[in-house]
Amino acid sequence: MILITTSRKPSNRTRSFCKDLQKAIPGSVYKTRGKARLQDLLHQERTVYVTESKGNPRTIEIYEKGKRLLHIVITGVKLSREGRRMTEAKIGKLSKLISEKLGTEDNIIKQSNNTLIFQNGLAIRVEEVSEP
Repeated sequence: MILITTSRKPSNRTRSFCKDLQKAIPGSVYKTRGKARLQDLLHQERTVYVTESKGNPRTIEIYEKGKRLLHIVITGVKLSREGRRMTEAKIGKLSKLISEKLGTEDNIIKQSNNTLIFQNGLAIRVEEVSEP
C-alpha cells in the first residue's frame, strides 16, 4: 500500500491534488494527516508526502520506511477537473523513475516541457528532482 498525505491543514487545491494523485497511482490511499505526527506516517512501507506553498502543491517527497527516496519540486499543477483526459502515450525518464520508486506501473502517459500528464488528467510541472 502507498500512503499519500499532506501537511496538517492542507488547502483545498492541495487536497484535490492528492486525490488526483491517488487516482493516478494504483494501490495508493490518501489519508488526511490531521494531528498525526509526520514521523509516524513516514514509517509506512511507502509514503508520498505532499507539501504546499501559498495554497498550491510545492513538493512531492517519496519515502520508504522513513527513508527519503525522491524529492520533486513542483512549479505548477493542473488538476483533473481543470482539463480534459489525455490519451497520447509518450513516457519519459522521470515517469519511469517515479514509478520505480513507488513500485507501481507507469501511469504517466505524456511528458513534455517538464510537465507530466497522468491518465486521469492530472498534470504536474516539475522544476527539480533529487535523489539522496
